[in-house]
Amino acid sequence: MRYPGDIRTFLRERMAPLALWLVAASVAVWLWAGVAPGGPVIGVAAREEVAVAPLTTGRVETLLVGTGDRVARGQIVATLDPTPIEHDLRVLEAERAEVEAELTKAQADARRTGVTAVQDKDSAVAAAERELQAARAALDTRRAELRGVDRELKRLEALVSDQLLDKQALTALNVKRTRLDEEVKEARATVALLERQAAAAGARETLDPLEYVDKAVAPLEARLKVLDSKLLLVRAQRDDLVLRAPVAGEVIALDRRPGEVAQAATPVARLVADNAGRVIACLPDGASPVVAIGDLVDVAPHSAREHIRRGRTLSLGPVGELPQRCWHEPRTPVWGRTVLIQLEPATALVPGTAFDIRFLGPASASSGAHPEQGGPG
Repeated sequence: MRYPGDIRTFLRERMAPLALWLVAASVAVWLWAGVAPGGPVIGVAAREEVAVAPLTTGRVETLLVGTGDRVARGQIVATLDPTPIEHDLRVLEAERAEVEAELTKAQADARRTGVTAVQDKDSAVAAAERELQAARAALDTRRAELRGVDRELKRLEALVSDQLLDKQALTALNVKRTRLDEEVKEARATVALLERQAAAAGARETLDPLEYVDKAVAPLEARLKVLDSKLLLVRAQRDDLVLRAPVAGEVIALDRRPGEVAQAATPVARLVADNAGRVIACLPDGASPVVAIGDLVDVAPHSAREHIRRGRTLSLGPVGELPQRCWHEPRTPVWGRTVLIQLEPATALVPGTAFDIRFLGPASASSGAHPEQGGPG
């Protein structure tokens, strides 16, 4: 007859080691079931994280979503402050309107002058000479103004060098000099054009009025083309200040708040894209017969008793160390390859959901050659 003390000693010395051995054996069997040839392997619903980031640096003006919100593709997520771009846009639009008005006036003037040239060659030549002299006078005036500004700049730069004047005093004068320099260039172009027109008027008996108009307005039309290109670029930059979701999915993080500065290519928000039935399987070395693209696959939820879904392999990754989620022990790396699987029909999955994957082989014994392999993400 055993006493209570003897029973406790018996359980501690005999039964405890046996129970520990049974637990270890169960774990080994479970691990072996996950990697044994022909057995299921681990699979996880693919998770694609997408950043919503500006193309240029700007200040966040509005944030229209919150963490956990669902967004559709193209939905506005945030907007950046458009004030600097709007200012540039107004300046360009005003400049274009001014040039367009000059062009209209130049067309009318040139048309009248051209008609006169057809009727009276001498009148045409005289008109061309008058315009040329006016353009030369305008060029001389601009050159004189530019020389005056250069002299003033040198004087002020000397004062700045002697620390008698703040460098900021040069800003307005530098802007004026830049403007005058552009005006001198335009005046030179106008003089050159009018010189050619005067020579043509003297060489020809008559001058086609339409041709005369085309030549007279060519510099202004060229300026309009340049301004239109600039306007197109600035308007595109303004549109880029509206940040939209590139894919449908769920907002998982907001990296910037209204009033904060968002650097170019730095996320303002991050999304997890909707999964349209794609699963990434972890295939350890020796865990299964050869798997090829196009093979049939059974996909079963790992932690719930739901119906088994059917899919096909889309691509095979290179052989290497598998992601840590595929390891059976946290400190024991597993080698193999990842396999991208597409459910058929496509079914929305929650990213990160675990599955048991069984590879069933080709759809038929007479299936053709498989396409070139490429790694899943």
